[in-house]
Amino acid sequence: MSDDSVATETSAGLSRHGNVRYGIFVVMFLIFFVAYLDRANVSVLIADSHFTQALGIAGDKSVQGLLMTAFLLFYGIASFFIGPVIDRLGPRKVLVYNLVLWAILMVIMGAIASLYVHLTCRALLGVTEAMAAPVC
Repeated sequence: MSDDSVATETSAGLSRHGNVRYGIFVVMFLIFFVAYLDRANVSVLIADSHFTQALGIAGDKSVQGLLMTAFLLFYGIASFFIGPVIDRLGPRKVLVYNLVLWAILMVIMGAIASLYVHLTCRALLGVTEAMAAPVC
C-alpha cells in the first residue's frame, strides 16, 4: 500500500465518523430543545382560559400550580434513580423507550379533559424528561 491510499482511507473513515457525530448532535439538540419547550408550555397553557376551563381549574391558582409541581417533583426524584437504570438497560434502549413514552404522554395530555389524568401524565412526563440528560 502506498502512503496516499492510507491517507485516503483515514480521511474517509474520519468523515464517516464525523457524519455520525453530527447526526447524534442534531438528535440530542432536538431532544433538549423539545424538552425545554415542554417544560415551559404549562405556563403558557395556564394563561389560556379555554385550557383552564376545560380542566375545571379556572381561577384556582393552587391547582394550576400543581401542574408544574407534579412535573418538577417527579423530575427531581427520577433524576436520582435513573442512572442505574440507564447503566443496566443501555442508553440507546432507554432513549428509545423514553421517546416513545414521551410521545404517548403528549398525545394523551392533548386529548383529555380530566385534571387527575393530566396530573398523572405530567408526573410521568417528569420521569421521562429526567432521563434525557443522563442518556445524552
